[in-house]
Formats: sequence, structure tokens, C-alpha cells
Amino acid sequence: MLAGLAVFVSALGPAAAQARGEWTRLSTSPQGYVLHAQTPVRPTVGQTIQVNTLLDYEQTQYWGHKGERFQSSTAAWELNCITGSYRAMGFAVHAERMGKGPLLNQQAQSTEWLVAPSGSIPSELLRWACR
Repeated sequence: MLAGLAVFVSALGPAAAQARGEWTRLSTSPQGYVLHAQTPVRPTVGQTIQVNTLLDYEQTQYWGHKGERFQSSTAAWELNCITGSYRAMGFAVHAERMGKGPLLNQQAQSTEWLVAPSGSIPSELLRWACR
């Protein structure tokens, strides 16, 4: 878990876009967000890669019991191109578009490895990053 937290914190820190490259627009969702991703980090050993994503919402969203307004969220993912599986490493919620503005919430999480359902964000990431 600590390794996942370190990956998450370094991946989604304020300078992530500058440090890892610009965001690439992948798609626009009927649910009202634009999916962006940064260039995957390919390991020198092993079969997994790390990808950061940004969801930029068309309309203001609301977070938590206080109803804080936010317009984007970022997430760190680990993908296995061989098995087609993924796990979420963490996410953050930002007040402004494109991951800018005050950070409203940040959570590190390391989920179990899952197979990406067709049409999901992880399946789109696997298709894009494992090409």
C-alpha cells in the first residue's frame, strides 16, 4: 500500500502535467466529461504500466456531504497489457478544470486487479496505452 501511495502522490502532485508531459485527449463521454491521459510510464522490468488520467467535466459536479463544487478529477492507474486487467491507485478532485485550482480531496487506494469491462475508462486506457 505504501508503494501505491508513493506512486499516487508523485503521479498526481501539482507538477504532474509538467513532469510527465501534456494531457492527450482520448474521448468525450455521453456522461458529460472529457477523458485525458498522460503518456504511460513503461517499466524496465515486469508487465504493468502506470497511467494518469484527467476527467474534465462539462458541468460543475458536487463532492461529499458538504456539496463542494468541482470541475475535474485526476486518477492514477496501473494496467497489465498482457492480462487486460487494471487497478486504481488513487484519485483527486479539483475545483477547476484541467486539474487546476484548489485540491478538494485526495485519496490513495490500491484496488484488487480487475478485468476491465467493455466501454469503461479502464478498457479505453488499456486499448490506448497497450497499443
